[in-house]
Amino acid sequence: LCAGWDFGAALLLPRDDGPAGGRVVVWGRSDHCQLACRAPSGRCSRDLVEVPLAGVRDLACGSNHCVAATRDGAVYAWGWNEHGNAGDPSLADVAQPLPVSTGQRAAAAVGCAYGSTFLVVQ
Repeated sequence: LCAGWDFGAALLLPRDDGPAGGRVVVWGRSDHCQLACRAPSGRCSRDLVEVPLAGVRDLACGSNHCVAATRDGAVYAWGWNEHGNAGDPSLADVAQPLPVSTGQRAAAAVGCAYGSTFLVVQ
């Protein structure tokens, strides 16, 4: 589980934590695409919204963005991107999981803070 300013996210793993990895669900406010979708300003969801991403093994939330690492070491980010913290150099909010460059290295772990994203690469 992780929590942003006014949204939450959870990594749901299979019972056996098999090689397929898990899936991510989010809920709460989505005025900056925190729910991995475009929504009218201030839209909230009390229902779980599944992020279109599979094989996730690590998840972190910033104030209004998320970052996830998959079983194959790829990294994806979405949500508020004012400082480029969701990986888009245009600084526009990211509505769908966006691949983040790891410099051809596999990500071992991910982390977030207010307006930043951290990657631990192998």
